[in-house]
Amino acid sequence: LLARRVRAIQSIVQVPFLLETNVYYFTFPDSDLDEAAFLNRLCAEAGCGLLLDVHNVYANARNHDFDAEAFLSRLDLSHVREIHTAGGMEFDGFYLDAHSGRTSPEVWDLLEWSVRRAPNLCGIVFELFRDWVPDVPESSLLEELARLREVWKHRPTPALKECDDGPVPGHARPTGDRRRVRGSGPQTGQGGAAARANRA
Repeated sequence: LLARRVRAIQSIVQVPFLLETNVYYFTFPDSDLDEAAFLNRLCAEAGCGLLLDVHNVYANARNHDFDAEAFLSRLDLSHVREIHTAGGMEFDGFYLDAHSGRTSPEVWDLLEWSVRRAPNLCGIVFELFRDWVPDVPESSLLEELARLREVWKHRPTPALKECDDGPVPGHARPTGDRRRVRGSGPQTGQGGAAARANRA
């Protein structure tokens, strides 16, 4: 049913359609498929891509006590078109996907592991909610972006033409309640609520 709906949307909206790895704080014990198997099957049947949020994966692994890298190894990373990263926080016994600060060393490790194995990757995004922007110096954001560019250099040669377009000028755009810094290329605008970079 879901795959059919995704195909219907793609037939109407002529842009790449990505499903995101979700963060969750409770589990469904009677599920027929684990998350990795479900996403692999859904992407294959619907013909859509995957937005891999490695911070969500880290948060889920931390809250539900599983191996994040083992989870990633079960995903078909050829479906991944974009990767998100962020910082989080502990609250009331849970680790939250709060988009509240810089990327942790553990999440950097997951990002680097994934980028090397995602042949159709088109971009990397660092997410920071607007409320936390005053707590993160601009110099720290620039360091995040610089490190994302270094990680980007280790991706495989892209198999998709849309992931290998030429450079485009830097620009910034508002994103409502959060700042999104795309760290995968020469688009390096700062200002408003976002800085974006699509290629190395």
